[in-house]
This record gives sequence, structure tokens and C-alpha cells, in this order.
Amino acid sequence: MAIELRFSNRNSRVDIVCTGLLSSKEARSMPDKAFAPETLPKLKKVVVDYLCVEHFGLALQDLEYMAKKTVVAAEKRKGIVIAIIATRLLAIRLTRMWQAFARNADVEIEIFDSCENAETWLALR
Repeated sequence: MAIELRFSNRNSRVDIVCTGLLSSKEARSMPDKAFAPETLPKLKKVVVDYLCVEHFGLALQDLEYMAKKTVVAAEKRKGIVIAIIATRLLAIRLTRMWQAFARNADVEIEIFDSCENAETWLALR
């Protein structure tokens, strides 16, 4: 399994845990599932954990797709915050590219090197 989504707090938070190979298809499914019409109205916090990803099989078009989905979600649901947990340089750079493509979204995206740091930041939001 490359991604697992866990919704909690009555769909106000989703944790996305990525492991192994993260393919283009799986990467594109993350915003589709996280920002689905049935979850988006309550969604406030998103956590994406890339710590156990061994290989990223993504193309530039995948990041653009994810960013477009983020922009659309932010138009419908204000105040979403996204915590990315990553230590690998590739994961950090891919996230920065996603941020650049989604720069017009009213979404706060931050990158953290540990779950603890991400949770501390999320607790303040």
C-alpha cells in the first residue's frame, strides 16, 4: 500500500500516510479523496506523512493536478492548513513545487521534519 487516508474528528482532519512507491495515480488520488465533496465542508487540517516513501514516481503534471485540486478546495473551504512531514530532500522539493503551483490558494502549507513538530504547529491553528 502506498497511501492510506485516515479521517478523524468528524472529518475535520485527514492524515495521509505514504509508504513505499508513491505513483502518479496514487499521488493524484490524495487530493481527490481528501477534498471529496462529503468531507470538504468540515475539513480543517491535513497531514501528509512522506517519511516512509522510498520512491516518488511523480511527474510535473501530477504536482500541477494536486495544486489545482488544492486551489479549488480552498475556494470552497476557507482556512485549511496542511502539514507535510518529510526529511528527504526530494520530498521537500516536490512539496515546494506543489506550493508554488498552489500559490493562489488560501491554504497554509508548512513542512516539518517530525510528527511532533507538525502536531505542535497544528495545535496552534
